[in-house]
Amino acid sequence: LKGIVKDRMNRIAVLSGSNGTWFLKNDKLYDKKGRRVKGIRGEIGEDSANLITEDNFSKTFKIHNN
Repeated sequence: LKGIVKDRMNRIAVLSGSNGTWFLKNDKLYDKKGRRVKGIRGEIGEDSANLITEDNFSKTFKIHNN
C-alpha cells in the first residue's frame, strides 16, 4: 500500500507492486487505466486497505513508514 488520498467526498487507496498499480475507490478495485478489476472488492481503513475476493478470501495491506 503506497498511500491513501482523502478529499471531502472520497478516499482512494493506491496499491503498487511488481505487477503494476491499482486504485481502490468506493469499495471497487481499478487498474492504472481505470478499468474495474472484476471479482475483487475492498475496504479502506485509516492506514490500511483490505481486498476481498468473490470467495471471501481477504488480504490486508498497511502503509509502511520508512
